Amino acid sequence: MPGGETTTTTLSDSLQLVVGGARQVREFPTGFMETVDKKPLEQGSGVAYREVVFSRISAQSLGQLTRMDNPQELADTLFSIEPEIIGVHVVLTRKVQDQIARNAFEEIGGLMQNAIQRRKHTDGIAVYDTATFSQPGAGNTLSHGVISAIVAQIRGNATEHAPIGEKIHAWLNPYQIHDLQAELGAPVGTYTIQPGLSAEAYEKGSQAVTMVGGAEVHYDGLVRVDSADDAHGGVHAFKGILLVEWDFPDSYEDILKNMAGAKAMWLYDGDAYGERSSGTQFGRIISDAVAPTA
Repeated sequence: MPGGETTTTTLSDSLQLVVGGARQVREFPTGFMETVDKKPLEQGSGVAYREVVFSRISAQSLGQLTRMDNPQELADTLFSIEPEIIGVHVVLTRKVQDQIARNAFEEIGGLMQNAIQRRKHTDGIAVYDTATFSQPGAGNTLSHGVISAIVAQIRGNATEHAPIGEKIHAWLNPYQIHDLQAELGAPVGTYTIQPGLSAEAYEKGSQAVTMVGGAEVHYDGLVRVDSADDAHGGVHAFKGILLVEWDFPDSYEDILKNMAGAKAMWLYDGDAYGERSSGTQFGRIISDAVAPTA
C-alpha cells in the first residue's frame, strides 16, 4: 500500500455531489405588456378582437335665423387583431426526474413562465419596427431631443393625438440610455456641478435617466441590437398600442410511456399587438448601440 496523507483528491470517488443551490440566469424585466392598453379575447367571441373606430364629425357656426339642415354623416372603421398561440415545451426523462437535485427541479416551472413572458415582451418591442417615423437613424448617437421630438409628434398629431395625462413610454437598450447619461454628465470636469440632473447622472449612472422629454424611460437589454450595432427601441402612447390576450395561460403535463415514464410539460399563452391609429401614436428610435468604453 502506498504511504502518505489522505486528501480529497485521494478519495475523490467517495465524495458525495450535493447541489447547494440553484438559480436561473437573470432576466431583464419584461414589462412592455404593462405599458400598453390590454384587452382580453373572451371565449365565444370569435378568433379576433374587434373595435369600431368612429371618425370625427364637424360643428358649424349659425346665425340667429339660420335653419340648420346640414346633417353630418357618421363613418366607422373596423379595427381587429387576431392573437396567436405561443408556447414552450419541456421533456424530462425518468432518470432526470429521479436524480436531479430537488432545488434545481423547482426552477423548471419558473424557466418556462419566463420564456413566455420574454416572448410576449419582445413581440411588443418588435412593433416599433413598423413605425411610420424613425429617428435619429442608424449609426447616430441618441440625444434627449430625439425623444422630445417623438413625444411632440405623438401629442400634437392632427389625425389623432395622445392627450395630456396619458402616459408616454420609451423602451431603450442600456447602450442607448448610456448616450443620454453622457449628455447629462457632459458638464462634469468642465465647471462646478451643482445638485441636479448632472450630479445625479455622475452618482447614479443610467439610473438617473427616468424621464426624458415627457416620456417615462424603461431600461431594457431585450431591445434588439442588429448586426450593424444599432438598437431598435421606441416611444409610444399608452393607448397607441393595443395588446390582445387570448383566454390563456394554460399548462399541461403528460407521462410518456414510450419513453420509460418521461414527463412532458407544456405551457401556452396567446397574444397579438396592434397599432390603434396608423402612424400617429408611436415612433421608432434606431441609434448607435456599440458597447460603451468610456
